[in-house]
Parts: sequence; C-alpha cells; structure tokens
Amino acid sequence: MAQDKQSNKGKLIGIVAGSIAFAISYYGAQQLFKKDLESQLKDAAIEVNKETPMQIDQYVRLDSASHKGKTNFIYYYTLVDTE
Repeated sequence: MAQDKQSNKGKLIGIVAGSIAFAISYYGAQQLFKKDLESQLKDAAIEVNKETPMQIDQYVRLDSASHKGKTNFIYYYTLVDTE
C-alpha cells in the first residue's frame, strides 16, 4: 500500500512538472515568434500608403499614414472643396 501511494505521488509530481515545463515552453515560443506592435504598425502604414492618395468622400482625401513609436498610428487627411 505504501509503495502504491509513493508511485501515485511520483506520477503526480511528474504530471505537474511536465505541465509546468509545457507552459513555460509554450509561452517562450509565443514570445519568440510574436511580431512586436511597432513592426505591425509599420507594416500597416506601408499597406495604407500603397493605396494613397485616396478620396474618402466629397470633402476628405487620405494622403498618407505613418506610425510614431510603439503605439501611435497617424492618418494624414486633406480637406478639399471646402469653399
């Protein structure tokens, strides 16, 4: 009976240790292959700028887009025919 409990305890420790190792490996792989926000903003600005200038409506034209730092995405508009 004592050997049975020890065997079950060893299995439980192995399962817990394996789960922790898996979680750490999974998180590490996610961080390794994740694109940072700044590069995503840069790519988005490049894609928008391929389509500019773009007439949004009768009075607004999108001229370009850019990013600044890690969190700012900037659109540049021009108001047209506002007389």
